[in-house]
Amino acid sequence: MSDKEEPPEPVREYTTFIGAYLVAIGVGLAPFLGAKHVPGFTSIGELFPMNMQRGLVAFATFLMLIPIITVQFYAEDDVRRSNLNRMFKFFFLPLLVVVPFVLYYYFSIYVIQVDFEGGQRSASYVVGSHMLPDCPCVALGLRMTTCIGPVLSANPAGVTACYDDAEINGRRMKLAVPYLLMMLSLGAAVALIVMKRIQRKRASGNAAPVPA
Repeated sequence: MSDKEEPPEPVREYTTFIGAYLVAIGVGLAPFLGAKHVPGFTSIGELFPMNMQRGLVAFATFLMLIPIITVQFYAEDDVRRSNLNRMFKFFFLPLLVVVPFVLYYYFSIYVIQVDFEGGQRSASYVVGSHMLPDCPCVALGLRMTTCIGPVLSANPAGVTACYDDAEINGRRMKLAVPYLLMMLSLGAAVALIVMKRIQRKRASGNAAPVPA
């Protein structure tokens, strides 16, 4: 293929499709996932430490793209509404109820929030169970919540260095997996609602009387 030749039609359609969907969902979900701050609204993603947010938003955006593509793929198929009801009732609805509690549990025991500037600003950090002996906070007998600021900077790297790397990485994983599963479940539940509405409109259209 020469440099002046255009790619085949399927390739152009594929690249246009995936580019449009990736950009659209990235922009549309940015406030919801925590990538864009909206005054008066705080997303769950914004509560995570800054050094986790970027990776979580990227993976969550990709996972929530899957239900959108699924709806587009099955939009023209005759999917039984009873199957959609069962999927929502017995799979995605229980996940949407249970997973937030699991995430909140891990968030409560693994993450600390430190206020700055008289409570005007705050930062979150994943901490371990015990600080390492060479951590400056240990020598001064300070807890991490009171050590950040007077002794340690607000940089998450300094806080992480006070704990075992394997423990911190494991706790990050326990926080990330429920969050991603929750976002995927939410996207899938909304996709089922959209598919059900499509099926309902199609059924009402087929049942419409034919004019004489």
